Amino acid sequence: MLKLEYSPVALDKLGAVYRYIANELYNPNGAAKVISSIRDKVRKLKFMPELGAPLASRRAFVPEHLLDVRVLLCGKYIVMYRHDGNTIKVLCIYHTAEDYVNHLFKIR
Repeated sequence: MLKLEYSPVALDKLGAVYRYIANELYNPNGAAKVISSIRDKVRKLKFMPELGAPLASRRAFVPEHLLDVRVLLCGKYIVMYRHDGNTIKVLCIYHTAEDYVNHLFKIR
């Protein structure tokens, strides 16, 4: 089984998603369910690391440093991750309404 790691950026985003749903939408139970759903789907990557589609299959041009990034859809959220044979590293998480393409160039 592969090891699972979240980058600090991904952990910050999970916290921001929780706070938004819990505080702005006044739904702490819903926030907990959304976070749990995302984390449950990400955990599946430990057993099926190819579950997400390669980022290169979603865009015509992908910079070389992003060729190994994969995309996992988790409801209304997109999880960007890499796997190296030993570890799944969750790089970042975006809501599908976000302009995540502009942020991709910051991933290393």
